[in-house]
Amino acid sequence: MAFAHPARSVWYAAYGSNLSWERFRCYLHGGRPPHGNRIYPGSRDPSDPLGSRQSWLPCGFGFARQSAVWGGGVAFVDPQRAGRTPVRLWQITIEQFLDVFAQENRLEDPPGLDIEVDQGSMSHVTDSWYGSVMRAADHDSSPVLTFTAATAAPAAEPTLAYLEAMVVGLGESHGWDRATAVEHLCDAPGMQRWDPVGLVSALGKR
Repeated sequence: MAFAHPARSVWYAAYGSNLSWERFRCYLHGGRPPHGNRIYPGSRDPSDPLGSRQSWLPCGFGFARQSAVWGGGVAFVDPQRAGRTPVRLWQITIEQFLDVFAQENRLEDPPGLDIEVDQGSMSHVTDSWYGSVMRAADHDSSPVLTFTAATAAPAAEPTLAYLEAMVVGLGESHGWDRATAVEHLCDAPGMQRWDPVGLVSALGKR
């Protein structure tokens, strides 16, 4: 699939903190997300998404690396890991998707529109943390795209602020209550210190 038509929309399969609208809107409108320490420039087209819906990716996820924005591990989907990852499909333009990709990877300029990603495959674009674009499927004749690391990194514990953003986003997108979201998160690599009861209690004290 070539990104040949800038006006055409895609479904960005968001996971991690980008499940939350308050967080994701910073990639479009610009600004600083709650509890984050980075100001984002926003997209060249700051329009709101055309729509959103809940979905799943056919692979697992885990927390890894040490984010300067969040102060701990952040989520990565892993095509080689068994399981399913709950995602929020944001319907945005190809241009917006590439701008989100550039901001996530701290690129000065977004990639060109000539990236090609076949269905069910991954295309390496840059050596940054989220430098590979994955095309999971198609929905309503538009590609479902996300990005992740080219290779898995050692697990690392996320901060409560990051987990809170994910819990909020899972509630918005999938209708999960806090206990359901926390139970799902506690199964991921990087969460060895937490059990669902303890994490619900810790988030409630924030």
